[in-house]
Amino acid sequence: MAGKAQTAWDGLNERQRAYLHVLYDHDQAAEQQRAADWTSGRSMDDRTPAAEWRWIDVVTPGTKLTSVQRDLAKRDVRDPGVGSTLAALTRAGLIEHEEVPRGRSRAVRAKMTRTGRAAVRAAIKAAPGRRTGELADWSWEILVRLWEADGALVRAGGAAAERALLDRRPPLAVQHGYPYYVISEAGREHYRQGWARYQQLHPAVVAPDPDPGADPWPGTGQRALAGLRQAVDAAVADRRAAFERQLQAEADTAKAQQRPDSGREPSGEWERLVADQARQVLDLAAAHARARAEMAARHYAEAEARIGPAIGAYVHGALAAYTLSVDNTLFDGAVAEAIQRAAAAAGPEWTLPPRPVPCGLHDVDSDLGAAWDTAAGARTRRRPLPKQMTEPRRRMVGRGRYRTPVPADPEPPPLDTRLQRAWALARAVAGEVSDGVLRRSLHPPVRESR
Repeated sequence: MAGKAQTAWDGLNERQRAYLHVLYDHDQAAEQQRAADWTSGRSMDDRTPAAEWRWIDVVTPGTKLTSVQRDLAKRDVRDPGVGSTLAALTRAGLIEHEEVPRGRSRAVRAKMTRTGRAAVRAAIKAAPGRRTGELADWSWEILVRLWEADGALVRAGGAAAERALLDRRPPLAVQHGYPYYVISEAGREHYRQGWARYQQLHPAVVAPDPDPGADPWPGTGQRALAGLRQAVDAAVADRRAAFERQLQAEADTAKAQQRPDSGREPSGEWERLVADQARQVLDLAAAHARARAEMAARHYAEAEARIGPAIGAYVHGALAAYTLSVDNTLFDGAVAEAIQRAAAAAGPEWTLPPRPVPCGLHDVDSDLGAAWDTAAGARTRRRPLPKQMTEPRRRMVGRGRYRTPVPADPEPPPLDTRLQRAWALARAVAGEVSDGVLRRSLHPPVRESR
């Protein structure tokens, strides 16, 4: 199957690969949601076969975009040719597609085949599938919680969890009144023996090493990366708050400069004295309002100036975390030190770090390469995103013909394009390396058989 799948993938063009990759992501998301529903017991009575729930809507009648169309637009794939692309993938045996009636029109939907899923897994170098007796990701996560509880009760409801833990000989847990479990000695041994394999099979599940040595992704490293992200978020929030204060101060200044007109000149000494006092009070109020407006403008400029260095530190720290994940040379506290050192070295007049080195995982290299090219200005979109993805949705009040839009709150000016693209790059890189997932995928731990 692997050779056939790899050959099928090699015969696809970039557009067809993008379609297949997006469909695979939706297929896996549906599979994970199905497993989660079974674990929680929400779908105990649902016997819908996979041949039905694996269908994915690609195009639906009307103007609303499907999630597939949105993901394709993010990959800059929007030109006409949906039918021909799906037909080519169907001929290659990678998907099935059909048109189904939807009202007065017809919708297009597709379903991945086993060969299609194997082709994407071969391209992204996904971990091999589970062997007989190995736990799924959700059941492995429950066993990790039981291991960390170290004999304490853990709540893990659902019939699927009960089957995964108890329907084994010997069982991995002992039930102490549904839905509470305690890990058994067999569960501890399964954890010790299978930890290295599960690190490769389910890298997204953070599981402590049963025989701890050098920690490839310590908590201090994760907190260092999160701290850089929080610094950017705080700077953006401060800028927004300063912008709102500036608008309020400008409105107060305009109001204070308005002078009431009585329509006649004051007559008599008393009225002239009262008018002079009123004018002095208004002048003083206008002067205070102008001072507040100047201070608010200064605070806004200072808040905006802090965003650039924060984004620079974040993108340098994230790419340093990516590099050490690929190199696999630093451990324990050295991970956090490397991230913090790279962030500090960026400086206020930072430049974009070098392009990330390929890690060998197709989806990671493709996504991060495109994000870096966009940040560097070497890649531009052929066409803008659909207006359904860019125009903010207006909040409406009322019912029927009485529905009216609610005025949106004023937004600060958009950030400089260079900062926006660098921030997007940093978020993309951090998402790949977070919790050491990328490092475990590239360098799975090895345990000698006992």
